[in-house]
Amino acid sequence: MSELLPCPFCGKSPDLNARTGHVACRTPYCVCEAEWRPIHQWNSRLGESARIRELEIALAGWRNAALQTALFCSDEPARSVQEYLLRQIGAIDALIKRAEKAESELATLQAAMNKITTPATVAHVMEKP
Repeated sequence: MSELLPCPFCGKSPDLNARTGHVACRTPYCVCEAEWRPIHQWNSRLGESARIRELEIALAGWRNAALQTALFCSDEPARSVQEYLLRQIGAIDALIKRAEKAESELATLQAAMNKITTPATVAHVMEKP
């Protein structure tokens, strides 16, 4: 069995269902909220760009709802909720920036890997004793 990669969002080890051979991140409050997947899909990071976009859309919706709620808070208990929501919005914005940076770095690494693993490079390595 191949080694399991950590969750790309929280960095924790995923749970393994030994009976089915599927894995998922079950860390509370992790943004991954992954469904159970076969190990080869879990370890594949090529689909992360689509997942990042999916999460950005979900977070943007949550952010907008939180912002609208925060704008209507006027009494003292509501102000503490407003402050909390605004801090959460800041955290979401930071996550989106990190995701965009990670996506850019992933594209750079994939381009570098493609450059390294061209047929000519592979043939050159195969010729060496």
